[in-house]
Amino acid sequence: MTTNISEAINDVLKGTWRLPITAIVSATFTRSKNAFREREEEAMNLQQKNQIWPDDVLEKEFNAQELDMKHTVDLYNHSRQTTKVTTRVQGMMRYRTFRVSLSEREYDCG
Repeated sequence: MTTNISEAINDVLKGTWRLPITAIVSATFTRSKNAFREREEEAMNLQQKNQIWPDDVLEKEFNAQELDMKHTVDLYNHSRQTTKVTTRVQGMMRYRTFRVSLSEREYDCG
């Protein structure tokens, strides 16, 4: 969270090095106002299309779902916090099995 905030502030303050404080405040205000206007336009466009999420978010979700379909959790042992995960090797009908231990934070190719 802190990194995201500092990166956002750095983007707003880009190019304001060695300026008087009033110029920095003015540049920060103007850039922040423009950023909020752009976000508002994006939100309005999404609302007009009856779309909740932007296209890039939907694309990431679709890619995650595709990847998720290649994995199967076969067994889960609650007491040991271990599971057996089977994955399909891309482009083949071959499968690989992994043992994942959440308590030990490790996995092995079985």
